[in-house]
Amino acid sequence: MTKRVGLLAVFAILLGSAVPAQDSKPAESQVAESQPAAAEKTAAAFAGPALVTDVGQGNSARLVQVMLKRDGTVEFTADDQAGADALEGVGTLVVGVGASTKGLGAAGLDAETELARGKALLAAAKEKGVGVIGVHIGGAARRGELSDKFVEEVFRASDAFVAWKGGNEDGFLTKLAEETGIRYIEVEGKTDVGAELVGLFGGN
Repeated sequence: MTKRVGLLAVFAILLGSAVPAQDSKPAESQVAESQPAAAEKTAAAFAGPALVTDVGQGNSARLVQVMLKRDGTVEFTADDQAGADALEGVGTLVVGVGASTKGLGAAGLDAETELARGKALLAAAKEKGVGVIGVHIGGAARRGELSDKFVEEVFRASDAFVAWKGGNEDGFLTKLAEETGIRYIEVEGKTDVGAELVGLFGGN
């Protein structure tokens, strides 16, 4: 019996070492794993095609577009200033969030107007039964009093929220996940966001 247990232990070690490190997916946050209701809510894959937009005119949506285009398995269109009419035929709304005063200025928008657009778009998605995935990749640079208004609005309207851990150093996103029960996925590196998004659509 002892010899057999020893052989099984050796086999398990060899099997573990044979799995390439790059094939492992980023670990989800402990908050997400501790929310059974949230996990059940997103048990089924999100439907395509996707519409990628930005609320706050930061850079998260642009990074999402690059990642999804590189992967090539998720059909999507993009519109940084999408309104409710853009949801026709859309299965999932992917919202990059994080306010940028520079981005707002370049788009000719003020914070109040942009936040109102975001609220209207998210409300329309809910009414139409369109899934919502929030994404925050901007890190600490896209956090703060102004940006957090946008982040919280999108988080509370999302079915799942994916973030780079650099934007959650103060636990703001973790607290929102605990309060809402919304599935929260936190990744180690910015580029890991792409793999998690594809996974939510049933890929990889």
